[in-house]
Amino acid sequence: MKIFTQGCFLFAILTSPCSFVYSQLAVSSAGTPEQLTQNLFGGGVIISNVTLTAPAGSWGIFDGTNSNIGLDSGIILTSGKIANAPGPNTSGYVGYSHYAPGDPDLTALSGEPTNDACVLEFDLQVTGDTLSFNYVFGSEEYPEFVGSYNDIFAFLISGPGITGEQNIAIVPGTTNPVSIDNVNCQNNSPYYICNDPYDYLCPNSYNCPNNSNSTTVQYDGFTTVLTASIVLQPLQTYHLKLAIADAVDSGYDSGVFIEAGSLSSIVILPIELIEFTATMNKQNKVELNWSTASEWNNDYYSVERSNDAIHFQTIGAIDGYGTTDQTHHYFFTDEHPHSGYNYYRLRQTDYDNHFTYSPIEAVKLSNDAENYQLNIWPNPIHNTLNFQVLLPDYQNQLVEIRIYDEAGLIQGLKKLDENEISGNHSTMAVHDLITGNYFVQLLLDGYVVASEKIMVQ
Repeated sequence: MKIFTQGCFLFAILTSPCSFVYSQLAVSSAGTPEQLTQNLFGGGVIISNVTLTAPAGSWGIFDGTNSNIGLDSGIILTSGKIANAPGPNTSGYVGYSHYAPGDPDLTALSGEPTNDACVLEFDLQVTGDTLSFNYVFGSEEYPEFVGSYNDIFAFLISGPGITGEQNIAIVPGTTNPVSIDNVNCQNNSPYYICNDPYDYLCPNSYNCPNNSNSTTVQYDGFTTVLTASIVLQPLQTYHLKLAIADAVDSGYDSGVFIEAGSLSSIVILPIELIEFTATMNKQNKVELNWSTASEWNNDYYSVERSNDAIHFQTIGAIDGYGTTDQTHHYFFTDEHPHSGYNYYRLRQTDYDNHFTYSPIEAVKLSNDAENYQLNIWPNPIHNTLNFQVLLPDYQNQLVEIRIYDEAGLIQGLKKLDENEISGNHSTMAVHDLITGNYFVQLLLDGYVVASEKIMVQ
């Protein structure tokens, strides 16, 4: 007999925000979609334009500490209610009908009509060349509906270098999507955990639980911890869609758990860069020097220059040494640097056209703007940027302070008034910045007139 729940249990009704705790697995609401997505943040990923299309109660966060779900914490997206996910598993048939729409992409993948879709999507950029995150998929449709119509979920990514949308929720070592049909006690069984005390379809040797007291999750089956990953182009914009829905009917809840902090970009460097420096010589030419301790599959370096640390142009190229474990030194001279600040970086390209960027180095060529002053203290900086700006020839121009990271992405902006450009002490909050190196620029009507490198701790 199917059991359909139509609301929070009494405990949830009497608490706010709505929270459900059963045994070792706990789930709760997560505030806004942006706050939900923040739980996923790992290193090397920049997220924007977050949207969530889902019925109330179908999404939230979880605490899996001491639970056999395999993940300590993260977000949960379901085709029913997050309240139905915690154990113990006292019934083989638990579901919730929202009578909500499905998702056209999931319908196309499933080949069946979908409904009660829960869809989280956002744009992202990676600073490395690989995006990855960890997840677990579970369902009440295990094991009875193996070989029948299934609830469906997918992690769909689109953008540069990808034709259409690509589902990165696939069975390890295959191109097959993770689904109830493809991961169970008969197919790809090393990736399946039986959680059904009443199971009669899996072999006796499969170690299904003997009673509900030993279960911490309601779903009758779920996967081991799997990793979704894909090679991407650094600093390009991609769109990621995390989606789950019921197929055909609205019964039998399914859910996907995504690990907190696991959405990250790993920089797989084909070179081990020892140093990269840029210095102005007596002839007002910029000398660039860099050294590598080892190289792998390294084709060439492009030397790139910018006057705003955002828009770069290639000014030269140097061949690499392919694959080597020997130290190598490189040298390049910029014969014609811009007046004012010049920003340099290396774009390293390997033989299969993957590329990575070096940190940015800045050099100043003296110009007529020597009277423009930007003083920053202390350095390194904690939480607050203290600065002093002096523009002696100010004539009602737009004056801004901008903070850029080493990837050239803007991380902070402050428009200055007349009181803040007359040599007075001013401040700017930087408590949201992660530890690392940044460039602080003073702009006059959009043109960089002064710049300083800072470290945030």
